[in-house]
Amino acid sequence: VETTILREYNDKLVERLERQVANLSAANAELQELDRLKSNFLATLSHEIRTPLTSILGYLELFERNTLGQLSDVQNQAIKVIARNSRALSRILNNLLYLQEVRSNPVRRVPVALSDLVRVTIGDLQAAAQEADVDLHAMIAPSVMIPGDAIALSQVIHNLTDNAIKFNKRGGSVRLALTEDSSRIMLRVEDTGIGIAPEMLEKVFVPFFQIDDSLARPYTGAGLGLAIVKYVADAFGGQITVRSVLGTGSTFTFVLPRE
Repeated sequence: VETTILREYNDKLVERLERQVANLSAANAELQELDRLKSNFLATLSHEIRTPLTSILGYLELFERNTLGQLSDVQNQAIKVIARNSRALSRILNNLLYLQEVRSNPVRRVPVALSDLVRVTIGDLQAAAQEADVDLHAMIAPSVMIPGDAIALSQVIHNLTDNAIKFNKRGGSVRLALTEDSSRIMLRVEDTGIGIAPEMLEKVFVPFFQIDDSLARPYTGAGLGLAIVKYVADAFGGQITVRSVLGTGSTFTFVLPRE
């Protein structure tokens, strides 16, 4: 009798577990489909917005160069505001598209001069740093080569540096240091900005996460820059870490193994 009762109990337990596994499998399949639909939606939206935005940026450049005629001082100031916000929107779209790409495709591995990529990024962001009244400097090892993907690594350097400028204080500074040893290459980006609260440190690499998620937040962006950095670090078997003191500044360290 006891054997029969145990057998019936085990059969019911197995049946219950099988139902739970089936339910979990169905839920997992639904989540994967929702993730696929979300990715397709973001990619389609980004492409559809990029076409008119490219036209807007092209005409703005003509206005900035006075190709379409001389503008008054007031008009020039208005064009600068429009151009700055249009370029911010363009960066968000680029991050959206690249996030989908880096999640879906394997990164390439060809010889890349990482030191040159850092110099290019410093040059590209000097104007933004000057506008924000932030001192931007870099200490770069002479010639750092690594098997990697130039586009992916450029995204990492740009996003870390751009964040350090954006979340800084007027009169603050951003310091980049690119160093290497026999086993690894390390990029450190240190700022004197607003810092990150301890409970937020684990969340800053989550896609679309915003430290300040209020509609009145003073910082632009979609919360994708650091997510891209994390995906690239994982793809190369590397690591991204952050140390921060609220109100004092943050240091992000991106480490890549040589092999």
